[in-house]
Amino acid sequence: MQINIYYKQQPIGKFTEETNIVRIGRGYDNNIVLQDPKTSKNHIVIVKQKDTYKVRDLNSTNGTYINEIKIKPNIFYPISAKDIIKIGDTILKIEEGKNQKNKVLIPTIISASILVILILILGIIQINKQDNIYSTQETYFAETTTTLEETISDSNSSSTTTTNIETTSTTNKSSSTTNGNILEIEELLPSVVDIYCTYKNGGEGFSSGTVFSKDGYIVTNFHVIKDCKNIAVYISNSSQLNASVIYTSENHDIALLKIDSNYLKVPNFGNSSTLKIGEEVIAIGSPFGLSSTVTKGIISARRDLLNEKLQLSDKSFITISIPNAIQHDAALNPGNSGGPLFNSKGEVIGINELGFSISGSDSGLNVAIPIDLIFSEILMHMN
Repeated sequence: MQINIYYKQQPIGKFTEETNIVRIGRGYDNNIVLQDPKTSKNHIVIVKQKDTYKVRDLNSTNGTYINEIKIKPNIFYPISAKDIIKIGDTILKIEEGKNQKNKVLIPTIISASILVILILILGIIQINKQDNIYSTQETYFAETTTTLEETISDSNSSSTTTTNIETTSTTNKSSSTTNGNILEIEELLPSVVDIYCTYKNGGEGFSSGTVFSKDGYIVTNFHVIKDCKNIAVYISNSSQLNASVIYTSENHDIALLKIDSNYLKVPNFGNSSTLKIGEEVIAIGSPFGLSSTVTKGIISARRDLLNEKLQLSDKSFITISIPNAIQHDAALNPGNSGGPLFNSKGEVIGINELGFSISGSDSGLNVAIPIDLIFSEILMHMN
């Protein structure tokens, strides 16, 4: 697919599978993100799912239109060739890219080549099978006169075969363990929720939250819900539920929310005080509103963040103190705030805090609030 971009009716470039331009950038999972050239804020995201492209309005100021029809924010809409997307003075015209034909032609050629190779291999196997039949007949009588020494050798060979079988079994067991790790990560996803806020100044934003109880208690960052007018929580079954604020702590930058649900998936909680430098960690959240995004890194350092100012906007900030904060290099981006940081056992050992990332996006230097610091504080305010 090729996207031609116009700004104030003037062509400013195009985007294909192989190119980037100033106002179009690659997002997570190879998505296309359109930014406002003045504020550098993300306005829409175009996602490729298999062979289908979908567009999502990330709360753009002037709204997003597909073929002159305004779409609702934070909902994916399918787009196809000849569609026209408009965001303010920026227009995207969708066309079939020239590389689409190649994408179809190349797999076809590869498939045909594989088929020819398979036919040749089957022919060779058939010829060898006939040769083996004659060879077996010629050696039959020689094999029936096997000496005692050869019998002992055969016995040793059988023992070796048994050992090989045991080795194969061990290998399969190891593979099963590897698959188990993948399944364990997938099982963590329902314990992470999306949080959608509308603010008193008219703004909107997406972030993440960590489930703390089956009956609807959720933890996120205080800076996420500060000055928020309405809070909606999206849980793993795609249900949208309104949330109320139960408790906040600006000092530790945490907020406890409550939704009306009795079926949330609660993660296991670990001990953040035993973490070691270099230990693997996993972050889960919704960067740019893309739910259930998983990133992996290591513990880079432990450091005190005392009386630090966290800038929220040009005129708004909060002062936080997080002793022994967890510094890690798992990728975080806008929308990850409030999501959990897991250790290699799948235990929550921190709440991710994006506010210290350089220039508001992943810089390889991210921090999380240690779970040991806030766990008892949260439990104290849960009914």
